Parts: sequence; C-alpha cells; structure tokens
Amino acid sequence: ISVESILACASVPNVFPAKKFYSFPLFETLGYDPQTGLLFYKKKHFSKGHWGTFTEKGEEADKKTESAYWDGYFLSNPSLEPLLRLNCVEILLVRLASVEDDTVPYYEEEINDRKEVLIQNIATQNELQSIRILNERIEAFGEYIPDKAYAHYIRVHEIRFNKKHILDQVINNPQNSEEYIHLGRMAGDFFRKAYQAKSKIIEAGGFNLSPEQTEIVVDCTFETGAMELTLRDCINDNQYVIRDLSLLK
Repeated sequence: ISVESILACASVPNVFPAKKFYSFPLFETLGYDPQTGLLFYKKKHFSKGHWGTFTEKGEEADKKTESAYWDGYFLSNPSLEPLLRLNCVEILLVRLASVEDDTVPYYEEEINDRKEVLIQNIATQNELQSIRILNERIEAFGEYIPDKAYAHYIRVHEIRFNKKHILDQVINNPQNSEEYIHLGRMAGDFFRKAYQAKSKIIEAGGFNLSPEQTEIVVDCTFETGAMELTLRDCINDNQYVIRDLSLLK
C-alpha cells in the first residue's frame, strides 16, 4: 500500500482535497500478459514515481494515467469485494457509527447526522445483502458446489461505535482519537471473549444458530464505553441480543 493510497483513504470530502496518484490493481507489484497468460514482476517507473509494467524495449505497457481519489465515503466505505475475491470466509468490520437507530430525526442537526450515517453505510449494507444471498445459495446448494473451498458461509462480524453526534468526527477533535483507540482496545478484547465463548452462549440461550452461521456484533457507546453483544445469523439476518454476559468472564 503506497503512501498516496493511505492519504487518499484519509481524504474525506468537504475536509481535504482529492489526492492525485496513479491507480493500482489488486496485485500491485505483479503484471499480467493476456497474450501469454504469464505473470511477471513490475518495475519502478523512476521518471513518473510509480510502479508499472514494461515491455522488453522498456516501454510502459499498462498505460497508467494520473487520477484523483477521495476516501471511499460515497461508494465503498469500506469495500468488502476484494476480500470476497480472495475467498475470505470470516471478516471483522469496524464501524465508527452504528447503522441501527430507532429514533426519528426532527431537527436539522438530527437530520444531518442521520443523513451522514446513511451516506457512509449504504454501500456496505448493499454488499452485506449480497453476502446474505451467497450464504442462502450455499445453504441450499452447498453440497453440489464442486470446489468445496467456496462452499463455506461468509461471516461478517462487526464492532460498532455509537456516537451521539456522528458529524463530530475524530478529525475535528484530536482528543477523540485517543478515546477511540482506548475504546477500540476495550471493544476488541470484548469481541475476542465473545468469539471464544460463542458456542457456549448459543447453547446456554437455546438459540436456533450454529457456530458456522453465527456472526458477532459488538456495540460500544462512545460517551459511556458500555458494550452490548448481539449474535446474528449470516443467512437470514436473525438477531439475538445477549443480556447475560457472564460467560465472557
């Protein structure tokens, strides 16, 4: 991952200008020749400062052009597709805002907060729905899939940070960064304990779940640090709120 890529990921619209750099494919340092079907290593294009593929004559083959990039924000925040292409079957998604809110926004500030949450999460929600469809197909036809490596349920666990005012992001208040790091460690430890005790929690609660189909959702309130645990079915999205957390000790 290049420095330019990291800066682009931090370039939030309305805060930072778009970052210009050369686009890269998934396998950044490998090239592919469609005529021969061969993979080969790329070389550094010193005059332009980016990686590229070159012919035997030293001419650049992939014709890269400089483009401007923002943080995913509107389109993919983050994109789960590259992980699915790499055949990941278990993903941990960390959100800086919960997508579930039972309140009805009325005042302008409340409406702006809700709009921001929707903008940041709608693309990810669509990808999660696509994963649900894949899991449904595996449930129905998994035994007929020739390549068993692709016959595993895809589970997307989540750690969510609920914040009263989502527009008051870390970038506007450096002190919040330290609080997020502290809460992140707490939430990560809480998630680890819940993951290890997953089978015991399912058995104790008598839930209609199997460990292979169970996703763990941890909600952490930014202002209080309180943790909530939910188990979720990766096929039909059924959710079970866990009230008794004694098994996590």
